[in-house]
Amino acid sequence: MVHLSSPELDKITKFLGKYDLKSTVSKLAGLLTAPSFQANTIRIEILVYLAVTYCRGNRKPGITEIRNWLNRQLAKTDILRLEDPVEDVFVTNVETPEGNRRVFEGIWESNDYFAQVVLDTLGSGKAPQECHDLLAPAFALLRLSDCIAERLGLRRWHIEASMPKGIVRIAPATRLDDRARAVTFSQDDLEFLGLNREDLEPFILTDEDRQDIPEESTGHSSLEKHPLIDFDGELVFALPHAASPAIRRFVLSKLRKMGYLHVFGDALGTRQARQLKKDGLWELKVEVESLVPPELEDQVPSLHAWLLKYDINKYLHVVLLHDRLDCLEEQGLSGFMEYPDALRAGLEAYLSKVTDHCRALPDFAEGMTLLVMGGLGRGFALSFNEWPDQWRLSAIRISDLLMLASELDRPITRYLKCIKQKEWAEGEGVKFINVNGDYNFYLSSPDRS
Repeated sequence: MVHLSSPELDKITKFLGKYDLKSTVSKLAGLLTAPSFQANTIRIEILVYLAVTYCRGNRKPGITEIRNWLNRQLAKTDILRLEDPVEDVFVTNVETPEGNRRVFEGIWESNDYFAQVVLDTLGSGKAPQECHDLLAPAFALLRLSDCIAERLGLRRWHIEASMPKGIVRIAPATRLDDRARAVTFSQDDLEFLGLNREDLEPFILTDEDRQDIPEESTGHSSLEKHPLIDFDGELVFALPHAASPAIRRFVLSKLRKMGYLHVFGDALGTRQARQLKKDGLWELKVEVESLVPPELEDQVPSLHAWLLKYDINKYLHVVLLHDRLDCLEEQGLSGFMEYPDALRAGLEAYLSKVTDHCRALPDFAEGMTLLVMGGLGRGFALSFNEWPDQWRLSAIRISDLLMLASELDRPITRYLKCIKQKEWAEGEGVKFINVNGDYNFYLSSPDRS
C-alpha cells in the first residue's frame, strides 16, 4: 500500500495541476490496459490517483510528459521498489448469466475467483431478492470491463513479458489515444451495450469521494470502490483492474446496511467448503480414508475441517478458515485476516488436539495441517506459540489451492511433498526467505516432480 499524501509525491503534484483532468486520467487509465506494463501497475496507478486529485488545468499530456512522470518523477521515489515480476495472467474471466466477462487482473490476486464466488453466492436460489438485486450493478460493471478488453482485442488468459522497476517504454505503438478511448463510455456507448446508467451509479466517484483520496492508501481507497469518473455524461473507467475489488466492496457495504452480512458470510463459507471438498481435494478421494476429527473447542473461529488418512500411515488435517466479513468491510481488501487472542488460542488448542489424537494412533508415521484461507481475498496474519513435533503446517489461499488442484499429474501430492522437502531442508540448516507463502514457494521450486 502507498499512502497518497506521502511527501515524496509533492513535487509531481505541482506538475499535474496544469493538466486537464479527463485527458490525463483517460490516458493513464489506458496504460493500465497494456499487458507490457502490468509489472508497472503500482507506478501507473499512483499517477491515476494523483491526476484525479490534482489535475485542474487545460493542458493535455502527451507521451513525453507521461514518460517523464513515470520514469523520472516517480522513479526517484520508494514506489519503484514495490514493483515485482508478473505472476498472473493479464486478463481473466468471470461467468455471469449474461455471458462470460473479461476481467483485468492488475496486481490483485485472483480477481476473477473472488468476484465469481461473490456473484455465485448472491445468485443462489436461497438468497433473498434484496441480494439478487445487487447483481445488476455488478453485471453492468463487468460488461464495461469486457467491452474495454474487446475494444483492444485482448483475449482471456493473456500473459506478456513485463519489466518491473525499469523504464516504462511508451511509444507510438502503445496506441495511447486508442487506449484512452477504450476506457471511455458515452451515453450512446452505454445504450449500445444495453446498460442502464443507474446500475453503474454505485461505482461512480463523487466529489466527496474525490476529496478523501489524498488521505487514503492504495488497496483501500475511494477510487478502487468507485473506479468510474463522470465527465459531463461520459464515464472513464479510471482503474480498469478494479472491477472485482469494486464489486466485492459494493456488495459487502450493501449487505451490511441490509443486515445480511453475517448470513452472506455463512453462505459464502458453505460454498467455499463445497468447492474445497469437491474441486480442491478431488485427487485424494480415491486414496484416502476420511476420519471423524475430534470435536471443536468452544472458542474457535468459523471453519470447516476434514481429517484424512493416506499412504497407510499418514494423516492430513485440512482446515478451511473463514474470514470475518465485518472486519473485511471495515478494513478493506488490503488488510489482513487476523483473529482476537481468544479465538487464535482456541484455534491453536483445537489444532493441537487433532495432532495429539493422530499421533497417539498405533500406525501414525507423520502428519500435516493444511490451513486454507477462505473469504474474499485479503491477506492473513496467523502465528502459533507452539507446534507439535512430527507434524507439518502449511497455509494457502483457497483460490490458490483450487488453481493448484486444476493442474495435471497429482498436484496436491506434489505440493505436500514439496512442504515435506522444505521441512527436511530446514532441519539440515537451510534457511528460506519466504514472505509470500508456501504456494509461491512451491511455484518457485526448481523441481516440482
